[in-house]
Amino acid sequence: MSGRSGTDPGSAATRAAGKRCPYRAEGRGILGPNGQSGGDANIPGPAPHRDGRGNGPDEYTRPQRGRGARRRTGEAIMREFILFSRKGWTTGDFPSLREAGRLDTVYQCILTALFLSHRIRRHVRFHAVLNGPPEPPVHLTVDGGALHDVRVDPDTWGEILRRVLSGGQHPGVTADRNPFQAVVRDLAGAGARLFVLEERGRPLEVVELTDHNVFVVGDHVGLPRGEERFVLRFGEKVSIGRTRYLSASVIDIINHHLDQRGL
Repeated sequence: MSGRSGTDPGSAATRAAGKRCPYRAEGRGILGPNGQSGGDANIPGPAPHRDGRGNGPDEYTRPQRGRGARRRTGEAIMREFILFSRKGWTTGDFPSLREAGRLDTVYQCILTALFLSHRIRRHVRFHAVLNGPPEPPVHLTVDGGALHDVRVDPDTWGEILRRVLSGGQHPGVTADRNPFQAVVRDLAGAGARLFVLEERGRPLEVVELTDHNVFVVGDHVGLPRGEERFVLRFGEKVSIGRTRYLSASVIDIINHHLDQRGL
């Protein structure tokens, strides 16, 4: 469930298709060009703007204490979101998020899934399965319980995605070669309840939710029918109304609804 937000730059995608990914995959992890884990876990970001208390208005650094703190070991993840990206590039060699098969949609969904004002949702995990050139698929995971040293601006996230898609690292952001159906199957096997967002589904307000809910959304093109049918083997369709929203807005509405229900 999403609105269309533009077309993909075919010429740029064609150039990317001719390049091989700078990493190779082995098992569930992404490795560097020599088969070793690549990158430096401490990625320097743009210098943060500071207020009088030393805090930036859009800066999220170390995990906070108290409400919204890093979840304890073994504590269940409360919410997960999966975005199926038909054309998101699977290489870190891209000019901009928008020109990389609409990785800007992935970035926007990361923000609405994980960020509050001056706080990260530590109990949320976001997945994006990228199916664009040059070597799909790539499964990105952003784990709110481990994420830090980030800001919410597109330049910061462009650098993070470039680094991770090139075989590097950033705390809380990982990449592997799992295809969409494997991601869904793993979550279902872990006992999660899965939901596909669709206008004709059951209203979210009347659906029984658990302490581990997974919501699947499509990108600006939508979720392929075959992938939708696969998810429905483990879950059901739910709706937030008859209006078609942008993918990021769908996630925002779901978060608000679950916040109100205390889930």
